[in-house]
Amino acid sequence: MTMFVLSRLLQASLFPLIGAVLGVNKGRTGAKRLEKFSMSLRELTYYVISLGSMSRLLPQAMPYMTASSKSWLPAPFGNVDLLWKEGRLTEVNDEFKLVYVVALAWYSAGLIQHMMDPKKKDFWEMALHHIVTILLLGMSYMEGHMRVGAIVMVLHDASDPFLALAKLTNYCKQARQRGSLSRGVFDALANVFFVGFALTFAYTRLYLYPQVIYSAHYRGPGHFFSRNHNAVENSLVYLLTSLLPIHCFWFVLILGVVKKALASNIDDARSDDEEEDGQEDGSKASKKERKKKA
Repeated sequence: MTMFVLSRLLQASLFPLIGAVLGVNKGRTGAKRLEKFSMSLRELTYYVISLGSMSRLLPQAMPYMTASSKSWLPAPFGNVDLLWKEGRLTEVNDEFKLVYVVALAWYSAGLIQHMMDPKKKDFWEMALHHIVTILLLGMSYMEGHMRVGAIVMVLHDASDPFLALAKLTNYCKQARQRGSLSRGVFDALANVFFVGFALTFAYTRLYLYPQVIYSAHYRGPGHFFSRNHNAVENSLVYLLTSLLPIHCFWFVLILGVVKKALASNIDDARSDDEEEDGQEDGSKASKKERKKKA
């Protein structure tokens, strides 16, 4: 709850000021655009801090894992099968624990806010993703499987800063006049960031993440010690697996946005009604109706 209140305070105070400096609040729909800008800036702030902190702490949690020719995952992950070699992580430094607990608080706050926000295309998929993530973080923390939890967090967070940057630059673009140089610059940046998001998403969530699932299911933690998974370990494996179909669904949405991006029309695939062009078309239609009535 503290994380939820703090994030809402920042979203309502500091972040709108930054948006106003960038001119995001200009135009008829400026107030709504500024609100979405603040939400995206809040997401960017968290994911950059979380990704940077967890990436720095990974070597401390997994000092024995180094990249090699036999490794499936790149440095600093190394051979993911070695995750199960040392068993549960019983001793965790305060910084590692703090990042883990903050992540749990972030997704819990995100679930609350998600249920309060207007429904979007993937409302139920996003809700399920948050619930599964909360369960994974909580259960892995209690069971001492924080090594694999840390890797999963990094793989999931790696693409999110690019998406937030794509949204932010798109909102800045929308506030500029058509044909202006600044609009063209922000449009180009939005395209670059979204392509970076799409490529990173595909690599981390659809290529590397399934390898973690495979290793968790067939290599450990039970099988590494020649025993069956216990009930909690089986639950963790099933929860990990349940996120993959959601990633595939989102990637289909991403491909749809990439198709639009080829026509220089960057959108948020989950956005419901943020395009100003649609509102302009609506106003033109209403003018025609008034003329007919006249």
